[in-house]
Formats: sequence, structure tokens, C-alpha cells
Amino acid sequence: MAIFASTLALLRHLRVERGMAVLLLLVVAVTAFIMAAVPRIYNQTLDDELQYRVAEAPPAWRNITVTKQQRTVPDFGDSILVRLEAGALTYFLELSPVIQEIVSGVGYLAESPKSGVLQTRGQPPLEFNRSLQFRFQGEVRDHITLTAGRWPDEQRLILFSEWNATPGARGETPRPLYDVVLSETSLADLEYGLNEFATVRMGGFGERVYVRVVGSFTVNDPEDNYWNGDTRLDEPVVAGFATDFGEVIEAVALPSVDSYFSMLNRAGGDNPWHNEWRFYVVAERLTLDNYPEVAAAIRELKITLGPIDQLRRPGESDVASTAVLAQITFPEFDAAEPQVQNELPRIVESFADQARLTSSVIALATLGILGVALAALGLLAALIADRRRGMVTLLRSRGASKGQLVVARLVEALIICVPAVLLGFACANIAVDARANPWSWRVALATGVLTVALLLGTAAGNILPGLGALLRRPGWAPGSRSLRRIIIEIVIVIIALAGVFLLRQRGLDTDPEGEGLGGFDPFLTAVPVLLALAAGIALLRLYPYPVRFIAWLTRWLRGTVLFMGLRRMAYQSTAANLPLLVLLLAVGVSVFTSIVAYSVDQARVDLSWTEVRADYRLEISEGFGTTIPDVDLTGVEGVRDQAREFRTSNALLSQEGLQGAEWRTSGDVPPFTLLAIEPNAYTRITSGTAVAYDYPPELLEQQGGAEIGTVENPLPAVITSAWPADIVTPPEVGTVLHFKVSADQLSGAPSVFVRVIGTRPAPAGVRADAPFVLVRWDALSAAINAQHARPLLPTTMYLRGEQVEPDAVQSAIADQALSEALAGFGRENILGIQITARQSFLDDLRDAPLARGLTNSFRLSVLLAALYAAVVVIVALALSARERARDLGYLRTLGLDSRQAVWLTMMETVPGVLVACGLGVPLGIAIALLAEPGLDLRAFVGPDVPIAVLVDRPTAIAVAAGLALVALLAVAIFSVLARRVQLGEVLRVGE
Repeated sequence: MAIFASTLALLRHLRVERGMAVLLLLVVAVTAFIMAAVPRIYNQTLDDELQYRVAEAPPAWRNITVTKQQRTVPDFGDSILVRLEAGALTYFLELSPVIQEIVSGVGYLAESPKSGVLQTRGQPPLEFNRSLQFRFQGEVRDHITLTAGRWPDEQRLILFSEWNATPGARGETPRPLYDVVLSETSLADLEYGLNEFATVRMGGFGERVYVRVVGSFTVNDPEDNYWNGDTRLDEPVVAGFATDFGEVIEAVALPSVDSYFSMLNRAGGDNPWHNEWRFYVVAERLTLDNYPEVAAAIRELKITLGPIDQLRRPGESDVASTAVLAQITFPEFDAAEPQVQNELPRIVESFADQARLTSSVIALATLGILGVALAALGLLAALIADRRRGMVTLLRSRGASKGQLVVARLVEALIICVPAVLLGFACANIAVDARANPWSWRVALATGVLTVALLLGTAAGNILPGLGALLRRPGWAPGSRSLRRIIIEIVIVIIALAGVFLLRQRGLDTDPEGEGLGGFDPFLTAVPVLLALAAGIALLRLYPYPVRFIAWLTRWLRGTVLFMGLRRMAYQSTAANLPLLVLLLAVGVSVFTSIVAYSVDQARVDLSWTEVRADYRLEISEGFGTTIPDVDLTGVEGVRDQAREFRTSNALLSQEGLQGAEWRTSGDVPPFTLLAIEPNAYTRITSGTAVAYDYPPELLEQQGGAEIGTVENPLPAVITSAWPADIVTPPEVGTVLHFKVSADQLSGAPSVFVRVIGTRPAPAGVRADAPFVLVRWDALSAAINAQHARPLLPTTMYLRGEQVEPDAVQSAIADQALSEALAGFGRENILGIQITARQSFLDDLRDAPLARGLTNSFRLSVLLAALYAAVVVIVALALSARERARDLGYLRTLGLDSRQAVWLTMMETVPGVLVACGLGVPLGIAIALLAEPGLDLRAFVGPDVPIAVLVDRPTAIAVAAGLALVALLAVAIFSVLARRVQLGEVLRVGE
């Protein structure tokens, strides 16, 4: 009871120091809020990134597709949609519950093999080959709009003479007539009109049937998930261009639902139909919690039903997912068994690597802020203990025991910290709308526990010593306790240096080969904070000595403010110098995080240049060829320069002189990538960027002379430094090589001779291990023109400019390409030109949830560091205001005026603020450079993109200057307030 009564009596001091209590409660609440919010923000950021990746993936990768090849079956009289829907239900029930939870709907279809259109007697000859596939798809009419004609009727038998208006032949056999509808684009490309007939051989080898086009439609939304990325119903596929067989236009038609069994049995047993069940995945239902189970369940499903590898990659042209293609691509394909097509495991596995690295980097930033926060709380606790030293000594002299004082401080700490932690945790749950994370309440609780420990630890320095020692000591305990602190500080420095060594050796990712999120090493993650803390300890130890020396030098100067301010600053207690430690830590951590953010952003900028290779890139994405018109686009608004490029990845090296006049075509020798570029123009476009290329001077000079490209006048060429080891020894400078140039636009594969003028690494757009040869555009064009009597057309064009409108570029190309000079270059090529803007690519990189979350988190860390720095300065000035006022009272009686008092206050604080902030910049840079080998930041750009730690000195200086300005503003406010104090009040305080 005595301890309880004494505790209540001692807690009455909170009423006197309620301002201090409120301040401490707010600081603890804000820290608990930040620490509790970070795990929830982590969940939200990675959930958004996972869902973003799934949503941006090709639909055929995202959705789960079960395929089965169907051969002839008896007609049981029920609808095909009923049978397909029953199959969908069967397969859906085989999915695990975790997969069923992420599926929002089911689609199903049946599609015939390709059926060739035949030449019909009595009709004009076909100008080009046509092929039809017939599709039966559930709910398809809800996703298309009939624009002309009508929907198909049921199939019936008809004589050839009935629709061809010719006399019937003896013994003429009636054939099935199928009504179909086609998209408007397919109808135009096939050059069919409504109610026009065609003769088709079902499946290419089955019976002949008649097809009548009775209507046309448009697809409501070709990008709808319903289509699973298959656009063939909307736009036909053009195949076989520039071959001996001529081009083939392959279109998909919709017949009457009742025609299914008739078509199926007339296609022949050797031509299976393609049945497909699509389970549409909702990206928003995938989270950090369930994605490992989803990936495992899909792998199990593939084992159960059988895998089917992806038939295309993102960015490549869509291809028909028919049984014929599957059998050609994969000979082991079993047409009788169901197959599963899905790439969610691949998506989530790459995401797992990114999430693991992200957790390490986010923990790095979080521990940095936590270190600043704990330093601020420790400073606050130390200043409170320093302020209460006289009161504790008085209570001990009046009979208070150590136990009573310890219990009182413990209860006081709990009264302040428990509500603060609960308030911060509740605000974090309200402010961050994300899934709960168990680490939220753990770190919030840890914040409260650490604060209580700090309050008790700093108070113990006043409570535990004997009464005699308390009465004799003017400041913090000297002697043995100083030695103990020195040992502790040396241990901290040693641990920090050991952590740097381990971080550089092991890195933050402690489980790079593991599955799932893995984990991070708390010790290695805390290395930047430990380094900053070690530097702060060194600053506290060394800082007084130069100040004392400067104060000694100023004693002969006139005036007392400078000398007195430096003397007071040099001999003040350790608690009074602790703000320097917090400021140094805040600036160092802020500069470090700003360097990391800048390095990641610069890597994104470099990646945008590497991928796009110019401000704007023009290339063919679809159409009847791979080249674009050779036009001048410098007149388009915003375009300042252009460069042409011809590129083919199938240039063969001649073996002439080695094994006769043969070409390297064996499978173990890769073909060369041949690039012809306008080097001068491209240098102007890419100068100072990540893709700027070091061209030899000879390549920058225009080549002249006759018979260019021949052995007498070879083209100057740069060759690969990654020369294939299995060809011959890499050629020396001056060697003449002979290449055959194979490309879609070049019939006959002309050959050119090149002379090696140097070796270089691969330029942007060419794999580092791919052999290449680089020549001038105009030189290769002249050589090709000499053999073909026609100019070489570019496969790519690069533009330099800003805010270039794609429509303006398309119009300029159309105006020039359709002129007489380029007559015959079809409009289809112009419409198929894809314009890629580097800035748009970069904006997409920056707008990804993970990239946006990283940028926001680092900005927030700098803001929080500034907040804590301001709090530290304000608290230090506020808690030492009484002692400072007492000292000023003595000095004012000796003639110190109010203006000198202001300057004296600023002299005590401003130099320390400037020193701490000034040293924080090199400290943050040093931490970043020391930790660079252990920082794996690829998660925020790409797994194959190396990221170097780059120092943005202007930003680092600006961060330090901003924090210093915040601290100096607080000093200025307190100095002005001190000037307004009346002399009478000062004298009373000084008594």
C-alpha cells in the first residue's frame, strides 16, 4: 500500500507537466500509427501489384482454359450449348475451391478445323485463297451487334442448280446449305456480299457443303475478357503472304446452333473439332494470402488434366488455338484428353521474387524511420529525465525509496504509452483501407514497449545511484558509467561495421531460391540505421572538441555572445547534445532513401530508352509486310529529327574460303542480326541517353565508289564482340566477310560483302549474346538497289521530338506513301504501323502499383524524418527552456540585453543543426555506396535490369537543407519568444 500511495502522489506531477505528457503521448501515437500502417500499406501495395500483373497479362495467360478435341459423335438431338455447358460444369467442379473463388464466369465454344473455300464451277476464278472456321460459342450474340442481314436459319439440303440458277444435272446430289454471319471486316476482306454462296470442303478433307452469308455484325468490345484474347472472329488472319501458295485469308463464321452435329460429322474423323471451356479469372480476387495456393492448385490441375504449353508470348501475333496447330506445335499432343492452358503460376512466381525483394526494401525504409522515431523518443525520454533530476534528488532526500520511484515511472509510462499505442493502431486501421496484417499490432505493441523501456532506462540514471552521488552530480554520471557508455558505443560501431560486411556479401534477400515471400534478415536490414547511429555516436564524442578549440580562439575577440555561446555549447550535458544525433540520423536516412528512389527512377528511364530506343519508334505491328514507307516525317509538328533502320535476324555468314562457297545454316551456328542504321541521325536522337552508341568514325562517313557491297568495295561494318566460338577465330579489323541477307521484303536473299572496322557490344534491341553486324543504312540500300533495282525500305523508324500526335504521323505517312512515288504500298501497311512513345512507356512503368508505392513510401519517409527533426528541436528547446531562462536571468543582471539573449540562444543551437545536417549528406551517400552490393532493387524495374546506386547530389543537398530549414525555423521561433520575456520574470526565475 505504501508503494501504491507513493505512486499516486508522484503521479500528481503529471498535472504540472501535462504539456510534456501530451507531447510524449502524441509522439508515441504518431510512431505507433506509422509502424502499424506500414504492414497494411505493404499488403495493399503488393495486392495491387499482383492484381495489376494479372490484369495486364494476356487473357489466355490469366484465364483458365480447358481444351478437348472432339471427333464425330451421334446426334442425340440436344443443343450444342447444353452439351458444352454441361462440360463446363463438370470441369468447374474439378477445380479446387481456391480456384473457384477467383473465377467469375464460364465461357465455352466449339470450333471447326479450317475449311478451304473451293472454286465453284460456273463462277469467276478466286483471286486469292479463302478459309473458313465455324464457331459455336455460348452467349456470343450478347457480345456482337448485327449490322446487316439476318441471323442464320437451320441448315437444309439444297441442289447446286437451286442457288446457281443452272439446269440440274442428272444424278445431282443435294448438299447441306449452312447460313452464316461474318464480321464486317471479314466480309470486306473476303470480298463477299450478303446472300452470296460459296462451296467449302469441311475440315479441308471432309465433304463439300454450301455456305451462304446472310448477315454481318460488329464485335461490341474486342478487348472484353469474354474473347480470351482471341480476335479472329472480329478480324480475319492473313497467312501465307510472299510464299509460292499465295496469301490466305482465314475468317471465323457463326452458323446456326442447330448445324453443329451436321458439320461435325461431315468434317471427317481425321479432323477433330476444338472444344474449349474458359474460366474467367477476376484479378481483384487474388491477394497476397491466396496466390501461393492458387498457383499450387493450377499446377495440380495441369497434372490431373494434362498441360498445354502457351502457344504465343505477349507481344507476338495471336494464332488460332486449333487442334491442328496444337498437333503441329506439340507432336505429343493427345487429342483425346482434356488439356489445361493457364500461365498464372508463371505470373505469380515472378511476382513472388518481386514481393520478396520488395519486403526487404520496404523493411529497409521502415527500419530507417523506426530508427529516427526511436532516437526521437529516446531524446525525449532523456530530456525529461534530465529535467526531473532535481525533483528526483529532492524526493530521495525526503525519504522516497528507489522502488517507489521506479513503480511511479512505470505506471506513468504505461498511462501515457498504452492509450497512445491504441490510438495509433486504431487510426492506422481506419486510415489504410487494406487487408489486416498481424505485424500491424505487433510493431505497434513493440513501439509502446520500447518507449516504456526508454522512459524507465533514462529515469534509472536518476533513481538507482545513491543519494550522495545524486547530490554531488551536476550532470550525467561520470566515471564508471561513462566507461560503460564508451564500451556500449564501441560495440555499436563494431556491430555496424560487421553488418556492412555481411550486407555486401549476402544482400538483403536471404532466400533467393526459396518459394513464396521468404523473409528478410532484420539485422542486415537495420544496417543503414546502425551505420547512421555509429556516425552519430562518433559525432557526439568528437563534436565538443573543435567547439572548445574555437571557443578558446574567440576569447580575445570583442563581445561576449560568441564566446559564451560556444562555451555553453561545448560544455553542455550529453542530453542537450542528443538532438544532433537525431538530426544526423534523420538526414542520413532521408538522403539514403532519396538515393535509392533516384536510382530506381533512373533505371526506369534507362529501361524506357532500352525498350523504345528513341522518343518515338515506328514499326509494323500487322498488315501484309514487315516494312514501312520510306518517308520524311520531320515536317510533322513536334518531330525534330528521324533515323531509319533496317533489321533482320536471319543474315547468314558465308563459309567461302573455309569449306567452299556455302552458307552457315547448321543448327549449332546462330544466324546474325543485320542492322542498317543512319548513324549520324540516330546519334543525334540518342545522344546522352542509355542507348547512345559508340560508332567508329569511319561508319559516320558516307561511303562512295562503284559496285558498293561487292568484294571490291565492301561495306564498312561493326561486328559483334560476342563472336560465336564455334564458327572460327573472331575476324581482325580489315577482314572481309560475306553475308546473305534474308528478309520478307527481299526475294532471292541478296548477298553483300562487309569489311570489319571494329567490334562493339550489342546495341539496344539486340540480345547481348546474339551475333550481329552493323552497317550504314545508305550503303546497304545502295547495295540492295544494285541487285534488286528497288530501294530498301526500313523496318523501323526512330523519331526525336516532344508531344508528337500519332494521328499526325499516320496522316503524313498516308499522304506520302499513297503518292505516285510509292504507289502500290497498300493502306493496310499504313494502318498497321504502331507508334510507341517512350514517355508513355515510362509513365506506365511509374504508374505500376509497386513503383508508385515505392516512390510514395520514400517521399513519406523524408517527410516523416523532417517531422521528427522538427519535433526533436522543439522538444529540446522546450524542455530546456526553464534552465536556459535561469541562466539568462543571471546574465541579464550582468548587462546582457534581450537582443544578445536571442543571439546567445541561436549560437547554442544553430551550429549543431548545421553540422548535423551537413554531415548527414555524406553519411547518407556513404551508406548507399557501402550497402550497394547488398541492395537488390530489380523488383522495382525488372528481373533482368541491373540497377546501379546513383547519387543525386542536388536532391541530397535539398533534402538536408529542407531538414535544416525546419530545425532552424523552430530555433528562430523559440529565440523570438525568449526575447519577449520581461526582465522581472527573468530575475524571478533566476532566484
